[in-house]
This record gives sequence, structure tokens and C-alpha cells, in this order.
Amino acid sequence: MIYFSFYLFIQLLLTYFFTLYSDSKSVDSVPLDQIKVFSRRSTVFRGIKLISLVLFLYALWSIYHDVRDEQLSLKFDNWQNCKKLIWQGSKYSSWFGKLFFKKKVNNQRTDDDVWTSYGTQDCNDILAKKFSHPLATETELEFPIAYGILVHKGAPLLEQLLQAIYMPHNAYCLHIDVKASETFKRAVESMTRCLDNVFITKNSVDVVWAHISILQAQLNCVADLLQSPVKWKYFVSLVGQDFPLYDNNGIVNGLKTLQGKNNIDSYPMPEGNKDRTLFVFHFEKTSSGQFSYGDVIKTQTSIRKEPPPHSLKIYKGSNHVALTRRFAEFILFDQKAKDFYNWLNDTFIPDETFYATLQQVPGVPGGHQGNQTWIMRSMKWWSDQTCWGYILRDICWMDVADLRWALSKEESKRLFVQKIPFDYNENMLKCLRIAAKGRNYGQGLFPKNP
Repeated sequence: MIYFSFYLFIQLLLTYFFTLYSDSKSVDSVPLDQIKVFSRRSTVFRGIKLISLVLFLYALWSIYHDVRDEQLSLKFDNWQNCKKLIWQGSKYSSWFGKLFFKKKVNNQRTDDDVWTSYGTQDCNDILAKKFSHPLATETELEFPIAYGILVHKGAPLLEQLLQAIYMPHNAYCLHIDVKASETFKRAVESMTRCLDNVFITKNSVDVVWAHISILQAQLNCVADLLQSPVKWKYFVSLVGQDFPLYDNNGIVNGLKTLQGKNNIDSYPMPEGNKDRTLFVFHFEKTSSGQFSYGDVIKTQTSIRKEPPPHSLKIYKGSNHVALTRRFAEFILFDQKAKDFYNWLNDTFIPDETFYATLQQVPGVPGGHQGNQTWIMRSMKWWSDQTCWGYILRDICWMDVADLRWALSKEESKRLFVQKIPFDYNENMLKCLRIAAKGRNYGQGLFPKNP
């Protein structure tokens, strides 16, 4: 309907201007020079109307093919059709394509739908229908992984993530933000009730960006996972909008390339970010009483902080980490790590400082001094100029065509990708699952990062 309305609007607009420039007098009473001007205008208007008709017909043709291809794509189960869908999605990158031609198959399920879908189903049925998995290889069984996943909404997306990474010999801790809705909490509880190796931490905190609470939530899961009967090799931190680029076997092979080291993005604190730890920051709830992203006043005070304890040199990095079990024990129980955590309590984005700094300390278990290839995430920032989805808070929220860069040779060492929108394109996640299945670690599925 929007295409027809646009076409009708153009036609009416052109008719109005054509009438405006027309003269009701007979041709004989009109000077010759005016007749020539009128003729030229008439030709231009006819040309524009013809162009608008062609565009309208092309829009209809695109809609037909898009709907057909999108519907067919939900039925296929092979990589060749996925490649076709991904390449097709690239033609919608322009604002014109996004406005007039783009059709999506986006998730329409709600948290309540997820809760209802589990209901009182028998656990054997749930495991068979919703959390089926391939048989683990001997290598996988000898290399169990612990996942800590921070979530606050989007049960349908969390379900997709869990289904993609679930293996019965791994361990999974879910941290649900205390601000999460009761509907979301109920959905997650129903989702995990039959998974013995998946649990929700009881030590939930009020999480807000840039605050120590993010780090606290992650460490709460680390502590719980150390109590798990699963003797895992690595702890991997995730959020609800991550998705794996490999199956469990590929992730294991990627982690084994670390040769017993942590994988933590770590580099000297850039000059423009040094105020993060030089001054005390104050976080205060607004009048709404909510301690969330948009409802917290973050203030850099004029109070300078004392130097970091134990003469630690400050580094910056990411909170998307892979930690060895011994390093996980170190950050929870070693006095140096405890003192550093307390010192970071009133700094800005401490989760990007904590792991990165301790990674560089000589003698730390699993530590690595100097540069290290970071394999934990593939992501696109606004400055990369290549995002087929949309940019929010400087990062790309993906659509299906973004798999061109996520699965490219240049990104082939990355284990996970973000950000997946909560109203995710179902075809995108389906193609990610197909691509990950049996993918050899380091294998690029597209020739280059566009």
C-alpha cells in the first residue's frame, strides 16, 4: 500500500503542476514563444511521470521477489541458499532501498510466548525438540567451557543463543538484571528448568552501563561457575545479543589456539580515556528511581584518585573475555585483584579496565604481556562505514547482509558476533546456525570484509 500511495502522490503532484502551467486559452491566442515553453514543460512532466511509473513497477517486482525469497529461505537448510539471501540483502544498503524495497522476516515472539511454549512440557520433549545437539567429540568432552551470560530482556533471542551454544558437558550461568520484567524472568526460568547444567545466579545486581555493576555481575557468575561440578577449562563472557560464529567444536578449537592463555583485549590506556581512572566518578539515580542506561546521571568529579594499588599500570580493553580457570580463581581470591577491584569502584567503565590491566601483570596465571590477537568478538563500529542493519550507540545492529563481514576471511578468527537486535531477522540467525555447523576454525565463508 505504501508503494501505491507514493506513486499516486507523485502522479497527483505532477498533474497539479502540469495544470498550473497550462493555459485554458486556445493555441491561436498564445504567443509562439509561450507555446514552445509549454511544449518543453509538457515533455519534461511526461518524462517524470514515466520514470515514476517505472520505479513503481520495479518496487512491485522487488516486493514480489523479496517476499518469495524470504518465505523460501525459512524452508531451506543449506549454505548455498543462505549465501544467495546474504548477497541479495546487500542491495538494500542505500537509504532508498531501505525506504522502499526492504522486506524482513523479523522475530514477532514475545517473552510471554517463550514462557507459554514451554508450559508443562515433559523435560525429555523439551531436550529433544528445543535443545538437541550433536554428539560431542572426545576433544570437546575433554575441554568443557563455562559461559556467563548477562541478560535483561529478549527471551526469544536468549533462547536462540542458548540453543546455539548448548552442550550437556558445558556449564552456563545466567545473570538476570534485577530490573528485568517478571515476564522475562518467568520465561527464562521455564526455558532452563530442564537443563541441569544451566542455572540462574541468585546474586543478581542492578546493572548499569559504565558502572562497576557490570563487572560485579560477571564476577558473580564466575564465582558460581567455580562451584559447578563441571571442571571447565575456560570461562567465556557473553551478553544476550551475542551469537556464535562456530559450533561447540569450532569454539573449542579456537580456545585451544590460546595455548593456556587468557584472551583479553588489552592495550595501554589511550590519552583521551585516561580521565576514566584519574578522577572519581559519581553515579546517581534520576527522579524516576531507575538505575538504568538512560536514568542515571554520570558525573566526573574534580576529585583525583590515588594511584592504583600495587603500582599497577592501567590498561584498557573489553569485557568480552575468555579466562582460564586459574585466572578466574586469581581475580576472585588474590588480594592484588581484590584491591584493584575496590579501587575501580568509582571509576568510569571499570569492566574495560579490570581484565585488561590484570592480564598484563607478570606471573599472573594465563596472563599475556604485550599484544595478543583478540578472538572473542566480531563487531562493526559506526566509523567502519559498513552496516546493513542500523547504527545505535556507535555500533552496528545487524541484519542478514551483515553476515558478509561477520563470516569473512578477515573475521574468521572471531568466535562470536554482536550486536543481534532483539527484533532479530530470523533468516540471519538461521544462516548463522547453518554457517557455524561443521565450520573449521579459521575458515572464511566470504572472501573479504566489505
